[in-house]
Order: sequence, then structure tokens, then C-alpha cells
Amino acid sequence: MTDESQPIRPATDGPTVETRLSQLEAKVRGMETELGTRRLVIVDNQDRPRVITEVGHHAELRVEIPSDHGQRIAAVLYTCPATEDEEPSIGVSLQADGKAEVELSIVRHASGRWWIPNFHFKTHASDEA
Repeated sequence: MTDESQPIRPATDGPTVETRLSQLEAKVRGMETELGTRRLVIVDNQDRPRVITEVGHHAELRVEIPSDHGQRIAAVLYTCPATEDEEPSIGVSLQADGKAEVELSIVRHASGRWWIPNFHFKTHASDEA
């Protein structure tokens, strides 16, 4: 424990306190304008994920509705870059328990024009049988 009446002295073999403080201030200033990460999860006051952003091969913004019944319900905005097998695309997906129930997407054709939107939805009539 440090006696409060005694000043803290910098180590003689490393950077001075002033240098270290200056470096820390520069890092804090950098955080004001940019935060670098591949995944960000924002949770509510009950520690449940509500907004999730993720960047990998594709980019995704997921907004989840909290559920006390264990269900996962979300709206997802996503983008996918071009690969050697696929053209770039962007879409919106409404999901229940991790499965897309409704999806709207558009894909760019090799000509540079965007194709007519694709719309997919699932019916649950088979669940009743």
C-alpha cells in the first residue's frame, strides 16, 4: 500500500510517468473517434443480448427481442461481398430461434445491375400435421 503523503516515483528503467500518461491520453482520444473490433454485443439491464454486430466474411447487424421463454427472435440486416462463386448481396432476415422465417435480399449481377429482390418465407402448415 502506498503512503498518500509520498509521491509515486517512476521506475528508472522505463518510460516516465509523463510519457506513459501522454501515451494513455492519445489512446483515449483515439477511442473517441474509432473502436476496432470484429464483434460487438450490446446487452440490456438483464444482461440479455439486444444488438449484435459481427464482421467476418459478411457483415451483420442483429437486433434481438428478449424472451423469458427461451425463444430467440431477431431482425437481421446483412451484407455479403462477392466471392469467386457468388455475387455480392444485401438483405434483411426475420428470424425465430436462429432460423430465417422471412427474408428479402438483392444480388448484384456480373453486369453491375442489381437483380430483382428475392423474397422467401416459410409456412408452418407442416407443423400442424
